[in-house]
Amino acid sequence: MSRRIAIIGGGVSGLGAAWALSRHPDRFDFRLYEA
Repeated sequence: MSRRIAIIGGGVSGLGAAWALSRHPDRFDFRLYEA
């Protein structure tokens, strides 16, 4: 079962977090939100 994560903000930190999580698709299900 993958962990669900919401990333708020698509700046450098948000994109870095999304990139790191995307390297483990079996462990994390994430969404990136940008206003």
